[in-house]
Amino acid sequence: MSEAVEGEKSGGKAILIVAVYVTLVVLELLWHWMLSGRNEFAVWMMRAYLFRGRWSASGYFDLVMPCAVAGFLTGRVGHLWSRPKVLFFVLLAGGLFVAITPLYVILASPNELWWWPTARSDELRALVFQLVKAWALLGFFTYAGRVFAAHARSQQSTLSK
Repeated sequence: MSEAVEGEKSGGKAILIVAVYVTLVVLELLWHWMLSGRNEFAVWMMRAYLFRGRWSASGYFDLVMPCAVAGFLTGRVGHLWSRPKVLFFVLLAGGLFVAITPLYVILASPNELWWWPTARSDELRALVFQLVKAWALLGFFTYAGRVFAAHARSQQSTLSK
């Protein structure tokens, strides 16, 4: 395959991945907007979402699930990309997912969000910690996606022989 054709395919894959990142961000914002409603269902969902226990749902919905989807897709779709290009997308996704975190505070009242720092000086520290967690999760799931793609590719070549 020529370099021009491969470059076009790579550009299309990059656009696909960015589109998925944007879709995940929009879904996250819609989820938090729905939780900020004042009807009975939204209040019940917000109470369940903000449950402060060993298995708090907020971390899973806000960080783990988007990072799992974005990371696996990045690894699967970009499995033939160079490491620096994959790293760029991992850093981009982590930045996007953490950048919308302060919007959750705007949509919900800050005193409801037990995980949000109460002191203004701690907000940056909390965001940096979220960013490190996001990058770690994205790195793990991106690697899993690359391994899955490599395995699928080897299985495909074995079957075609």
